[in-house]
Amino acid sequence: MDAETARAILSEVASGGWLNKELPEDEKDLIDLAQYYVEEAKIAVKEGMDSEHIFAIINLAQASPPVLSAPVEPDSLEGPPGEITKEELDWEHAEVKEPVDSKFEDLPVPQPIPETALDMPVDITDLGDKAVRRLYSAFGSYLGRARWKLATAESSLSNATYLRDAEYRKLYGNISKTLVRNGERATKDLVDSLAKEEDTYKEWDEKVQKHTEQVIHWKALKDIYGGNVERLSREWTMRTEQYERER
Repeated sequence: MDAETARAILSEVASGGWLNKELPEDEKDLIDLAQYYVEEAKIAVKEGMDSEHIFAIINLAQASPPVLSAPVEPDSLEGPPGEITKEELDWEHAEVKEPVDSKFEDLPVPQPIPETALDMPVDITDLGDKAVRRLYSAFGSYLGRARWKLATAESSLSNATYLRDAEYRKLYGNISKTLVRNGERATKDLVDSLAKEEDTYKEWDEKVQKHTEQVIHWKALKDIYGGNVERLSREWTMRTEQYERER
């Protein structure tokens, strides 16, 4: 936590009516005091206390950059504990990519379905045994593929959500500190609204929405194909039982 963030946090503390002492002049003491109120705010949330100032205190602390153990080298890919790596500095330029469809941990991944994919007939009672087996095999493959694509979509959604929320925390902290510097009251609702109007937040939020839709679609296909496999399995079981009775 830096001194500027500490002042923004203590401003929220004062707005909530909890600051009953003069602010220390020493920066370390200032940061320690702010950190104390951050911990108190977390305890208050756990105990069910609801206040915009408490949430603002926590959000400001989360948006605060970590204290570095040494200056960060721009081209450094690794560093001692406490440093920010180049990848972490460039997280806002990251792309959310789906896993490559080849192998995962040396295991084969369900491959894309050929263009000649089969449709599930409404009535399967008149189909021959070979046709039922063919459909069962096909929809088993479709189900495996749908499950894999659902897993990749959920992974992409999780990554996009994390990056959107990280961008929100960064914006929230910057906007709060700017408002405090300008002598304005940085209320939770105001800062939240301004942060979500920023283009960088909107870009990540659009990606979250896109991946959310993909998850919904793949879940629907997984359920449909799973239902088709169950129907075909029941049909084959009934035919087998009938053959046994007629022997």
